Amino acid sequence: MTTAFIGGTGLSLIWPYEKVVDLGLGPTTFGHQSRAQIGKGLINVRGRIHAYETGSTAAMAPVYAWLVEQGIERVIISGAVGSMDASLPPGQLVEIQDHLFFGGASPLVGQANAFIDMSQAYGRGWSGLPRATYAWTHGPHLETPAEIRALKSFGGQVVGMSIPPEVILAKHHGMQVYALACVVNWAAGQGAASSIDAMLEIGRQASKALPDLVRCAMKAL
Repeated sequence: MTTAFIGGTGLSLIWPYEKVVDLGLGPTTFGHQSRAQIGKGLINVRGRIHAYETGSTAAMAPVYAWLVEQGIERVIISGAVGSMDASLPPGQLVEIQDHLFFGGASPLVGQANAFIDMSQAYGRGWSGLPRATYAWTHGPHLETPAEIRALKSFGGQVVGMSIPPEVILAKHHGMQVYALACVVNWAAGQGAASSIDAMLEIGRQASKALPDLVRCAMKAL
């Protein structure tokens, strides 16, 4: 099964590759690029464009369409998140097991066959990491303490602006989906604030575990 890895903010997968492709995303936010490294058995997408950069939750749709053209059947999606759970401190890697998507229109608006089943959107228990529910917000501004309390009351454990729209796109294309996130800060009202530099450094340190996690996902089925 051919696999793609989507890199999150500050997360970088070191993997052997044979060529580099420009994805044509244009300028992207800090910690991201606009290219893909094509290697044996894996395409390493070195960045993404977000809904908050374009106004559309379907911002990554062209990338996922391209991955389909490359024969990708499985995608491992990563991202940086804030923690709403005291047991998941900055530096912790988590496996995403479910999500809350309340912050914008579906990335499938206007698409054919858009009524996809999301009851088992994520691969389960593949990583050995703590499992968490991801609460998606549109951004680019961060959440207020009241918003975080509300998201926690709905069952959210981590919060961010990337993974769930891409999960929806991937499932629409029939891909098998695994997702993991690196906690880089405490969400508003949950702990001390972190600088962007500190968040990126946490991502760089967490990246050391990515090759083994990607191999684990590639062996899951």
